[in-house]
Amino acid sequence: MFIHPVAWAFLALRVILLGMERPLGKKTVSGYPTQVGGFIFFGIAALTLLPTLAVYSFFHRPESWAFLGYALLTSSLFMLPFVFYMKALQHGEVSVITPLYSLGTLLVFFLPILFQNEAFTWLKLSGALLIFLGVFFLRPGVNPRESLRNLATDAGARFIVLNATLIGFIRLIDNFSADLEPVFYAISCATLNGVFFLVAVLVSGKWREAVKLYRQRTKLVWGNGVVNGYAYFTLLVTLGLGLDMSVAEPVSNTSMLLSVILGHYMFRERIRARMFASVLMIAGVFLLVRG
Repeated sequence: MFIHPVAWAFLALRVILLGMERPLGKKTVSGYPTQVGGFIFFGIAALTLLPTLAVYSFFHRPESWAFLGYALLTSSLFMLPFVFYMKALQHGEVSVITPLYSLGTLLVFFLPILFQNEAFTWLKLSGALLIFLGVFFLRPGVNPRESLRNLATDAGARFIVLNATLIGFIRLIDNFSADLEPVFYAISCATLNGVFFLVAVLVSGKWREAVKLYRQRTKLVWGNGVVNGYAYFTLLVTLGLGLDMSVAEPVSNTSMLLSVILGHYMFRERIRARMFASVLMIAGVFLLVRG
């Protein structure tokens, strides 16, 4: 299959955007209620995608509007894990929650083995072991049990594990529905998530806090919106240009190195052991995909 050279450029851009997503997201939503952070996080991301939607719609009309039903279902299911994601950003360290998010990749590859009769391979097992080994270095202790105990007492770590676990199950649905008009589907999901969080803001009486967040951090809010909105969009373009998911997924995971480094410079996090953990987990993802 021919792979357009531009696909590699978009994949490189995706790595950079993903690496910036959690550090910028944390800086954007910290100190505000979860529903306010979620509304700003996803609502602004949807707005940044509108120019792209307008241009794309000019050249391509959807053959079917079935994607809207799937987008509504997926967005509804994603609300709870996105709440956990917001809480992880607010309470956790970037250099801890970013590598832990790769546990979601682990589930994406092992759930089909359990529920869809996909083949089990030793490469997949080796990849899983490397990911688990990396976990022990995120909150190192004198022994593996203490390392896990340190993670268990970390609120951000707990929230991101809940997020990754739920998303792993939801992907069984999402993987099919995303094939229906993927660009329209992705933008519809972002818009619906923004609307759902807007309803939560209005019902909880937090509108003034949302306005306050926007006014206090306007440049940061829009920068985060662009990063969040286009991190997924660049993946769609990459796949559309012929690059296989088995290549795009592990390469995208190298973004955690950038996130960990930014966690150090933006939040003064200690990252020496976590850089090693990230390398182990990236290697684990490569083996999972190749398996």
